[in-house]
Amino acid sequence: MIRIGSALRPPQLPATPRGFAWWYADITAGDGDAVVLLWARRLPFVPASPAADEAPLAVALAVYRNGREAFYALQTSADSAAREASGELRIGDSCFRVRTQAGVVSLRADLDLRLPGSGRVGGVVHLEGAATSIAADSASPLDWFPITATAEGRADLGWEGGSCDIAGRAYFDGNAANAPLHELGIDDWRWGRVSFPSREVVYFQLSPKGGAASPVVLSVTKRGEGRIVPGAAIELDDAAPGWFGLRRARRLTLTLPSERIDVAFEHQVEDGFFYQRYLTNVRSSSGEVGHGVSERVVPGRIAQSWHRPLVRMRVDQHAVAPSLWYPLFSGAREGRWSRLFAAWRGAGRQVTT
Repeated sequence: MIRIGSALRPPQLPATPRGFAWWYADITAGDGDAVVLLWARRLPFVPASPAADEAPLAVALAVYRNGREAFYALQTSADSAAREASGELRIGDSCFRVRTQAGVVSLRADLDLRLPGSGRVGGVVHLEGAATSIAADSASPLDWFPITATAEGRADLGWEGGSCDIAGRAYFDGNAANAPLHELGIDDWRWGRVSFPSREVVYFQLSPKGGAASPVVLSVTKRGEGRIVPGAAIELDDAAPGWFGLRRARRLTLTLPSERIDVAFEHQVEDGFFYQRYLTNVRSSSGEVGHGVSERVVPGRIAQSWHRPLVRMRVDQHAVAPSLWYPLFSGAREGRWSRLFAAWRGAGRQVTT
């Protein structure tokens, strides 16, 4: 169900009229501090635009401190707002630059987002690491391109009332398909990366509708040499359902021919109707310890109309007036209630004058 090492090349955003493409980067400090950045065309998690022929762009940024969300923003802009050049993409006032030279990949994202009722966030996310070398896999509806898996990165960001300077292990990949995510026949999507001092282990388990899951486990050295681990198996241990109906992950075990890796979902930092994100601690049977990031997506829940008004509360869409609840779910975690009440008071004054 997945093709590895495809011809995708960042930072551009190829996509068919119904497809999507996104680029994902994260930096983890291993102590519950992390930054996750995405830019995309037709990000599947953003409510569809009323204009069927429109391919909105999206920038998403999340900052976590001590295992909790400290800042969050998800903003879209019109397709015409993108300005592409060789190795560079501009979305609104933010710029994404990717360079590959002598087998080394570098990403620099200069971010400048202005959020309704939540002020501005700006700064730089930068990472650098060995380009992942792996042979292209067979044809499949979903492309996955692990660009660099054992990089080092730093995020220096500031926003109204706060800032972060987080450095650590970094990861950068891309996904794309020629059809919407919920039409690819995927029942459950589990992905995660595990950082050890000398390597990265990345797992992908896509469960097809009506079929058995077949995990893919990729091991990448610090030099970028990647290989698919044969005979890998994944055992999941989920807990009770969360607030939005998805069962919370508790532990995952990767059984490989030469070792067992236990992944503990230490911090659940995102929980939603169709998506979850975790910061993890990991231990190998060889004695190595590390950390990482894990995600779960249930594509069949994405297109359900009943929760779309709730999802829109967290998205600043360029063609749609923001929800009155938007300041509560975006920007800095601290001060969200005061921002919400201030926005309501401002809306009331606009109505009465």
